[in-house]
Amino acid sequence: MDRKKKIGIGIAAALLILTAGVLIWHLSSGDGGKAPGDNPGTEEVSPEEKDEEPEAEENSDGKDEETPQAEDGESTEGSGSSGSSQNMSDPYPRPEGVSVVSNPDSITALVNKSNFLPDDWQPSDLVSVGGGQSLRAEAAAAFEELKKAAEADGYTFNVISGYRTKATQISLYSNYMAQDPEGAPYLSAYPRSSEHELGLAMDISPDWSLHYDLLETGLGKWMTAHAHEYGWILRYPEGKTNVTGYVFEAWHYRYLGKDLAAKVKNSGLTLEEYYGSV
Repeated sequence: MDRKKKIGIGIAAALLILTAGVLIWHLSSGDGGKAPGDNPGTEEVSPEEKDEEPEAEENSDGKDEETPQAEDGESTEGSGSSGSSQNMSDPYPRPEGVSVVSNPDSITALVNKSNFLPDDWQPSDLVSVGGGQSLRAEAAAAFEELKKAAEADGYTFNVISGYRTKATQISLYSNYMAQDPEGAPYLSAYPRSSEHELGLAMDISPDWSLHYDLLETGLGKWMTAHAHEYGWILRYPEGKTNVTGYVFEAWHYRYLGKDLAAKVKNSGLTLEEYYGSV
């Protein structure tokens, strides 16, 4: 079986798990009457690190995201110690040679395959954004502004994956690895290297499912034109897997604050490329 088929199977399996979780929450919460908004009605897919509703008791788990934080939203340096995690019982210890984000509280911190969150760090200011999901306070407020602006122009969407605990990320990554060890690293973040663990990333959908062609819909085009005005950027654009380390994700947005988001958007670069150019 070739790699594309393996990845397809992995995505389908993860989507099945995700859809079941969302439907269970949706039915139990009584939100079944939410307007779907600009529903593209296309193929459903699961994101690289699709999140199921995080358990309340896990809110103390740390993140593993690689983040050279940015001073004034532009510095790419500031990583801490490197090396493997000291917790030998961890099923996914920090790999050798990666950096550890020295200030994960920074809104502009870079978390990726090279910059991991400290094992003992967790966001202290999580705020609910509905649907059983949460984001850090500043990002949550920016999301509400973004959503209201989109609704004013006729587009409705929801956060279907926000903050994730380390335990949740371990579960998701393990599921992908079980399906396709070769393709999994391009579809899901290694625990402690996920932006979702940072509390500043969200996967969005107009209908509680994920769509690869979201950017081709009215909602997607609106987000392309306006998301940066509220501090958000499309984090994993098409054709940049060699830079970001992940396949194209039309649904994954990262909060950076209005100033930095505008600079990154106008540069036409990924966050990694932008930080490397300033």
